[in-house]
Amino acid sequence: MTLRHRIYGDARGIIFLLDIPPGQATLLHRHDRDMLAVFVNGGRHAHHSTVLRPSKTRSRRAMFVSDPPGFTHSTENIGTDRSLWLPVQEERDGRRAQL
Repeated sequence: MTLRHRIYGDARGIIFLLDIPPGQATLLHRHDRDMLAVFVNGGRHAHHSTVLRPSKTRSRRAMFVSDPPGFTHSTENIGTDRSLWLPVQEERDGRRAQL
């Protein structure tokens, strides 16, 4: 099942729609660029990482989260509703996206 869908991209950056159904999780993956995520709806998530201890969080609608690149992780939806995010990835040349 594909949870991440590219919905926009240009020279400045890429915007994805991340749609995680209840009880589902992303595969372990790594971000090589800075990411900013905007939560479309609230939810409960479990985060698993190869370098950090597992954690659980509760997000709110329109909440922004910024993650640095470089660690492998997965995110599981432990809530009862679909979890919708808009992850924004910086453009390819290393400068911050100004979307």
